[in-house]
Amino acid sequence: MRKASFILLSYNQQDCVQSAVQAVLNQAGDPLEIFISDDCSDDQTFSRIQEAVVGYRGPHLVTVQQTERNLGICAHLNRCIQLSSGDPIIAAAADDISRPDRADKVLQAFRRDDVVLVHSSVEPVGDEDARVDFLERAAPAILFLRDWHLRECATSMSLYVGATGAWRRSLFDKFGPLPEDGPYEDLILGFRAALTGKIAYIDLPLVSYTVGSGASFYHRQPSSFAEYRKLRRSAVAREISTLHQRRADALRVGLGDRDAVTAAITRRLKKLEVILDGFDYGFAELMIKRRRNPLRAWQLQARMNRDMRREFARLTEEKRRTTEGQA
Repeated sequence: MRKASFILLSYNQQDCVQSAVQAVLNQAGDPLEIFISDDCSDDQTFSRIQEAVVGYRGPHLVTVQQTERNLGICAHLNRCIQLSSGDPIIAAAADDISRPDRADKVLQAFRRDDVVLVHSSVEPVGDEDARVDFLERAAPAILFLRDWHLRECATSMSLYVGATGAWRRSLFDKFGPLPEDGPYEDLILGFRAALTGKIAYIDLPLVSYTVGSGASFYHRQPSSFAEYRKLRRSAVAREISTLHQRRADALRVGLGDRDAVTAAITRRLKKLEVILDGFDYGFAELMIKRRRNPLRAWQLQARMNRDMRREFARLTEEKRRTTEGQA
């Protein structure tokens, strides 16, 4: 039987990477192809990976590598998919800890349910505020934890907890590599799975998931309005990139432009592209270069600035209360 691949990705995580590596090496069940890859960290992450695997004599086939230059999340994962050979593929980040039975439980689900994607619940770890934020705001929005429809999936930006993901290689073979211009891998692979096959959920916390330390927007505490505005603009651009890839994937499986799923993506894209223009152009430029109606251009600028300042004020107040509560 072909080995499954367990891919561990790291980047500048020297303080936690050895625990993550040990957790992967300790996986029970069938022997795995373990592929540990560092994305050209500029700290001691790679050397600590090497230290963690020295002397390993267990059942798994272990490969360790480092990229020649920093690739970014999706490009790094694409590279690891190319270099590894297993199917299914289980993924982990170096700031998350997989339970010893994670791979075994995941592979059982693939065999039992004939699915293309498996995900699980998590045990959130990190500071208390981040855990509360995840449990109260992020977790209830996760689409694959409740009844859902493909049309809803098409524009959702919360499909499953990416740290728990495992996929069939067919999601790459059928659709090609992940886009490398900003989207998060779970938002692409989750939609591909929804388009082409079944998805299984394991209601066990198979991953200790570090919240408050990654790239997720809602974890950030911007120190100035300018930084907040930059984060918001990046989030909009990332969503646009995600939706363009989803539209391409929908067309690939035969959904036409008039299909409800594709049409929902197109409508959302048009709205977001107007919003992005509002970030990138001033009032005069919106009228002249982007040929916006003057009244619409003014309304767009005014509404965006008002909403962002209100949200930034809310975040600032939350931060102030948290600081006072810890004093």
